[in-house]
Order: sequence, then C-alpha cells, then structure tokens
Amino acid sequence: MKLVLRCVILAWILFGAWQLLQLETRTWGKDLATHPDEAAHFTSGVMVADYLRGGAGTNPVAFASEFYVHYPKVAIGHWPPFYYLVEAVWFGIAGETVSSARALVMLTALLLMAGTFWWARRDLGWTAAFAVCAVLLNLNVFRIGASEVLSDAMVAFLSMAALFFWVRYFEKYRRADLFLFSLVASAAILTKGNAWVILLAVGLAPLLAGRWRIYLDRWYWISGVLVVLLAAPFYVYAQSTESGYPTGSAQAVLQTGVIARRFQMFVAGLLPVLPPAAWALSAIGLLAGFRLREGAHKLRWAMAAAFAVSMIAFLVLSGLSFEDRVLLPVVPFLLILACQGAIALASLRKPFAVPVLLACLLLCFLPLQEFNAKPRDGYKEILLDIPASQSPRALLVLSDSIGEGAVLVHELIQDPRRRNATIRGTKFLSEQDWNGQNYRELFPEDQALLEELQKIPVTYVLIDDWSRRAETTRLRRVAAANFTLLSRRAVQGKFIELYQNPKADGRGIESLRFSLGPSHGSRMVELDPKAHQ
Repeated sequence: MKLVLRCVILAWILFGAWQLLQLETRTWGKDLATHPDEAAHFTSGVMVADYLRGGAGTNPVAFASEFYVHYPKVAIGHWPPFYYLVEAVWFGIAGETVSSARALVMLTALLLMAGTFWWARRDLGWTAAFAVCAVLLNLNVFRIGASEVLSDAMVAFLSMAALFFWVRYFEKYRRADLFLFSLVASAAILTKGNAWVILLAVGLAPLLAGRWRIYLDRWYWISGVLVVLLAAPFYVYAQSTESGYPTGSAQAVLQTGVIARRFQMFVAGLLPVLPPAAWALSAIGLLAGFRLREGAHKLRWAMAAAFAVSMIAFLVLSGLSFEDRVLLPVVPFLLILACQGAIALASLRKPFAVPVLLACLLLCFLPLQEFNAKPRDGYKEILLDIPASQSPRALLVLSDSIGEGAVLVHELIQDPRRRNATIRGTKFLSEQDWNGQNYRELFPEDQALLEELQKIPVTYVLIDDWSRRAETTRLRRVAAANFTLLSRRAVQGKFIELYQNPKADGRGIESLRFSLGPSHGSRMVELDPKAHQ
C-alpha cells in the first residue's frame, strides 16, 4: 500500500512540475504584464544594481529620485529594500532580463518547497513530506508565487527559515541559531511587512507548546529586540516620508464593523485558496498537537500552529485579503497541520488508515485548479516600431498600471545608460490618492496638454484601450491632431496606438517635472538633463 501511495505522490509531483514548466514556458520572455506590481519589483532591482555599480557612496535618496524621473516604477519606500538587494546581485550574475527575474522567483519558490519537505519529514516521515510537497506544488497560490516577479515567494521562504532557526535553538541551545533567527527574520520583514507576524508567532509558540521556561530565557528576548532594531528603522523612515503603506488602514480597525467586514473579505478572498477539507484537516491537526508529548516535535507543531494563527489574524485585521498571494507564507504550515490532522484521524484505525488517509488528503485537492493567468503580449513588438536614435527620447505611455509597467520594463532594459524617460500617463496627466481615490485631471485643456508635451519634449506617445480615464480621450485627440501615427496593434482585443512627435526630432529631453501625488506629500521630482549626458 505504501509503495503504491508513494508512486501516486511521485506522479503528482511530476505532473505539478510539468504544469509549472508549461506556465513558465508561456510567460518567460514575454511582456512583464501579468500583475500590476511586477514592473515595480523589476525596476527597483535594476535601480539598486545601478546604485551598487556606479552610485555607491552618493546620496541614495537623490539617486532614487533621479532614477524615478526616468523610470517611475521604483517602489522602495512603499516596499522594503531587501528583495531588491537580492535581485540586484542576481541581475549581476544572470543579467537584467525578464527571464532572469522570473528565474530568481522560481528558485526561491523551490527553496520554499525544499524547506517544507524538511519540516514535514522531521515529524511526519518521508511519505507525508512527499504528500505535502505534492499538494503545495499543485496549488494555484504556489504556482502563481513561483511565476510572477513578486516578493511573496521570498518572504515565505525567509519566514520559514527564520522559524527553523528559532526552533533549533530551543532544541540544541546554540546561541548562533538565535542570532541567525534575528538576521533571517529581519531580512523577511525587510522583504515584506507581513513578516512582522514572525514576532507574533515566536511569542505564541511557547504558550502552545507548554514551554513556559522559554519566556525566562534572556536570549529569547534579546533575539526579538535585535529583530526590531534591525528592521524597524526602515518602516519608521518610510512613514516619516509618507512613502510607506498608509497608517489609516490600521486605525480603521477601531471603527465599528470594520473587523466584521474584513473577516468577510478573508472568507471570500482567501478561504478558496485551499479546499474546505484541507482547512478542516488543518484545524484537526492544530487541536491534535495539544496531545503531543513535550519535545522537539511538539515545539515544531506549536510553531507551525502559532504562525498559521498569527498570520490569519493579521490578514483579517489588516484587510489584506484581496489577493490570495498574501497567504503563500502560511500555506506550507497549513498543509503540514492538515497532514498531522489526517494522521491523527488515521491513528483511530490502524494499520492501513495512514496511507489511506494520506491518499484522501491528496484527493481532496482534486480536481486541480486551472491557472488562468493571461499575460498580455505585444508591448515589446510595438516598441520595435520606434526608429533607433542616438538622442535621449521621452516616451509617454498611457495605459493601466500593467500596461504602463510592461512598456517601462522594455524601455529600461534597452536603455543601459538610463538616458531615456518613460513617462507614465497615470502619473503625469492626473493626480490621485491611494488606489485611485480623489482623482483629478491635471490638463483639462487640449492646448495646455500640447504645450507641455512640446516643452519636454515628448518624442513618442503610446496609448492603449486598457486606460479608461478621462485623460485618455484628451491625449488621443491631441496626439491624433498634432503627431504622426506610426503603428496600431491589438493586444488581447484592445488596440495600442503609437504616435511620433515631429517637432521633437533631434531634440533632447529638456524638462520633466511631476508630483508624486497626495499619498507622498505631493513632493515634486524633476529631471536633471545633465545627469545622463
């Protein structure tokens, strides 16, 4: 029976790996146009790489501001910097391409799966560890995390690694492990803010394990203080400059009915990430762990349970339930708890119940969810219609966040000296708060818009039908009346139009100044035309 089960699990792993390979085959080398945040993660990594190559020692904020004017998708401040530092080092090895960025994400996701296998094997055995990894590999949340250029796979891996070092310290009492915990936990927190949950988990785990003496260990507290000292300064600075996430979301929790609404968001947005049977088995595994004898096994169970409970509570309270990728760091622990729940049920009926229930654990995830990502493709091709030129050029692209990011990435890749400027229409033509709130068009008159385009001067204008704001109609009307239409292509049924400004031929970029918007204190950024001559 066990041999048959292992063969089934191995076949499932191979099938999942084949599916992941098919996904990557469809997306690698294409436009970076699957998720709105991908371009920001790519651009920020390139900026850090540029700074390490030629700007180290200069004012990093000034360097970032100048880079942002040319390629306004830098997200350091809004997000922490560690992922971009790793990405910059990786770009130095593998090159600044979309494919290399995706390769880094896939490598990180595979490290996460390896860590999941190790954690499950220690307590549940080889068969259960293979089963957990087979399920993880075939979940949409993992496949998305392994294919899109986002930081979620890295924060998931670093969180698991940090918890591993914490548990190992209380297994072997080597201070080096707590020091490593502090470093890795800080790296996770400086990758994405939801990793602050690590501190909640290490605070709750001794309570669940019944290990009260852990609270009396001074090194336990020293490690937590070290994490705060290493990670908190960035967040304090980001808030002081109005660059980070707004604090209004946290303050809103105190308002009547907010928690109830956010719980509804969690139920609607994140519960479908796992089948109901998996959630039920996870709950059983969490409760069954209280019956374990004290030891390393119980401490690892307590840590998995504490991290799962803490992360779910954080996601409910914060309202960050609108994207299933935020659940990726906790999914491996939920699957391990689900497997423990299945084994707990199996212990009621020996000796064949274990393989049967493990098989049921796998089968409860069938049929496999279809990954319906439809990345856009066509921005790179239309940019090839732009004639080669030695003069720096300004390209104004008006689309939604995905389209503008895709164009910006391709322009960035083919501009190693960062002399060109890719102007995002949503930033340049309008002003808005977080998530498009308080929208205001900045050029309500055609003539005023035309004068600004000629002043910069904008060399090319690219407009696609994914943009539905008021400025889209105005820009298309101004471009059609005063510029030359170079090409018109379709991307997933929506047309992209590329216009050339004849009055900008041979002129360099002379002026470019725009506001970061109310979310960032309406600070102005301005291009220095001499910086890249």
